[in-house]
Amino acid sequence: MDSFVQCHYCKKHLTNPLQLICRHSFCTDCLTKEIENDKIICPVCDTEHTAPAASLSSAKQDKLAPYLIGLNRFIYSTK
Repeated sequence: MDSFVQCHYCKKHLTNPLQLICRHSFCTDCLTKEIENDKIICPVCDTEHTAPAASLSSAKQDKLAPYLIGLNRFIYSTK
């Protein structure tokens, strides 16, 4: 389950996760740092995404990741 709650850029639990069109999620801050020439390349599938005007308007908030992070913490705290 860790791979579902981990950002592939910073390798930490997702913070304010955004989901790209390819459905991979990353921390909002990490995605913002990775914008080059108004584009982001997904490190998981190498899909190139347009990020017009250095914004993340095409990315949507990932609602599943925060739930999985909480579930993951619960599972490890009960061991």
